[in-house]
Amino acid sequence: MKKLSIGLFLCLLSGNSLWSQSSYSEHVISEGIRQGDVLFSVFAGGMRPAHKTGIKASGIDSELPWGGTGGQYGVGGVRFFHDYIGFGLELNGANTTYASKMRSGVQFKTAMDVWSTFLTSRININPYHPVRLYVPMGAGLSLARSRWKNVSVDTSDENTDVSLGYFIGAGIETNWNSQDQSVGLEVRYSNFGFNKAQYIDKVQLSGQGRYGYLSVVLKLSYRF
Repeated sequence: MKKLSIGLFLCLLSGNSLWSQSSYSEHVISEGIRQGDVLFSVFAGGMRPAHKTGIKASGIDSELPWGGTGGQYGVGGVRFFHDYIGFGLELNGANTTYASKMRSGVQFKTAMDVWSTFLTSRININPYHPVRLYVPMGAGLSLARSRWKNVSVDTSDENTDVSLGYFIGAGIETNWNSQDQSVGLEVRYSNFGFNKAQYIDKVQLSGQGRYGYLSVVLKLSYRF
């Protein structure tokens, strides 16, 4: 009987130890991305227009820029339904400084602000590594506000337009402080539309209605 009691005690002790190890391993956050992880991120950085507007104003025989260098910022979340791919939502904004164009005594200053709501996806190149490469992309609605001034005659105006927008990029991130926190850099190309007839009122317009910009942002993320 004594031997039987000792045997039962050892079995219970062994079982409890295995259960504890199993429960602990389920709650340890991996150093890489795993299916079921949720990544919440904030980011900020700089941007610049990738091309001009395709718009010419009276007195100026070359295209107007739609803005100068500026800043980009945003917040978003991604849930990983597979180690290699996740889907989420992002809110972001971009604001340019005024760009100046002068010809034959006529000076125009133009700028643009863009705010977007995107459904996003992220493809992980090496999800299990503490330093990860990935491809982010998204599409949704963009609200753009143009700002322009004719400095020569002291007039100005603002107009807004809503369009389909998108972005695609490349990123690198690394764990820091703990395995559930990461910091990284992301390079993006973003594109949105604007009705050229609204860009500058009462001025002869010609050209395209799609606008693109390049940005580099620093991203801080927390993984749940």
